[in-house]
Amino acid sequence: MVKGHSECLTFIKENISAARLRSQKRIQSSQTQEITIREKQTFKRLIAFELLFNNLALLLMIPEMFAEVENDLEELKQCFTNLGLTSQQSEGKRSKKGGKGGENHLPANPQRSEALDVLVDFLISLLTKPQSFLRDIANFTFKQFCTEVSPKALANLVQIVQTPNIEATKMLFDEDELEEEVEAEEGDEDSEDDDEEDEESDESD
Repeated sequence: MVKGHSECLTFIKENISAARLRSQKRIQSSQTQEITIREKQTFKRLIAFELLFNNLALLLMIPEMFAEVENDLEELKQCFTNLGLTSQQSEGKRSKKGGKGGENHLPANPQRSEALDVLVDFLISLLTKPQSFLRDIANFTFKQFCTEVSPKALANLVQIVQTPNIEATKMLFDEDELEEEVEAEEGDEDSEDDDEEDEESDESD
């Protein structure tokens, strides 16, 4: 566990934190507003990944969660690499067709699109975790990438988000019906008890 935690922290420092510092320097030295806006978006995305990795690394120290979290981190490392956030060359060659505010600013490629789909699926999975801080980080991270979410990933997100609500509604109605049945049964038992007491009273008379 300690080794896994140490390796994760090394990855964060050498890849994510280093890229964040480079991005911060480019923002400070930027001479144009357009580049600054795009770079700030990259900067926020790097912060999101940094938070994500650091908090998942903490869970590596919990024995019963180690195997699951270790697999999640390996998948997330590959996802982070494929998104190209650490590539200075990618950052320097923004797509001129991108929208204002830096939307879709990186050249589209299948590998990156697949990485975005994987990231969205992973963030959705965090919403089911009992740790509230993971849900908060998932929300923050999604906000940084939501402008590039594919229709497929968005449809999957809507379906998954809606499903628990439907099930919860069904469970709520089932519980209400169950409570009514229990109350009815208790009422019947009370009536039977009263009848038995009346019969005993008559016999004693």
